[in-house]
Amino acid sequence: SASMQNAGTVGVTFNSSSLNQFISIISSPFNWLEASFYYHRPRNTIFIKRGQFLDKGFNVKIGTTIKNINFAMGIDDIAGTGFLSKEYVVATTNFRGLSLTVGAGTGALAGDKTFKNPFSNFRNRPIKNFYNNQNNQGGEVDFNTFFKGPIGIFGGIEYRSKRFSGLTFKLESNPYDYNEFLGGGTFTPKSIQNRKKEKDYNYGIYFQLKNNLNLSISSIKGNTFDIKISKKFDFNQKRS
Repeated sequence: SASMQNAGTVGVTFNSSSLNQFISIISSPFNWLEASFYYHRPRNTIFIKRGQFLDKGFNVKIGTTIKNINFAMGIDDIAGTGFLSKEYVVATTNFRGLSLTVGAGTGALAGDKTFKNPFSNFRNRPIKNFYNNQNNQGGEVDFNTFFKGPIGIFGGIEYRSKRFSGLTFKLESNPYDYNEFLGGGTFTPKSIQNRKKEKDYNYGIYFQLKNNLNLSISSIKGNTFDIKISKKFDFNQKRS
């Protein structure tokens, strides 16, 4: 979404599903900037069984607010292997307990049902040939891919319960092709089965517990479940 953390906030997220394991740390030194890094380990691939694959990447998002609408632009998986690379522009508005988000993105956000990039010089996106080049372990910033290739449209809605404080229901589109960016090695029959997408949307419930501790349970792509725990730390608050 285009929503931003408050300045001085650090968030830590632990995520586990039948597709992958994921850990990320998001920091906000300013109200208009979020920067994060993550470790990602896909499941059920040959590399995983050998314990050889652990992907690391960096994300950045900048945002602003105009007339109660949040706008943001982001680039994910900077200097990574490219499995999770995506770039996007997005807007989010909040009213009467609802949050509506709509955006457009390239890279992994253009997995299916795509549109031609309106800028002719950006229509072709270079492909990182990871599988045929084992020397490519990431770690290099590839400016030549940013915002290039087909465009995917995404969006979502959140409803915050008025009756139960801290409870939120979420529904979002799912533009991803899981065979492309959750690989992390040679596929096995089980990993191929796990990555089939039956639905183009995800839905879930989100609990905000005490002390900025959050828990979410979601249905992903119509055939798998995801459990996520996140915790925020506000370093602007006075501490003993």
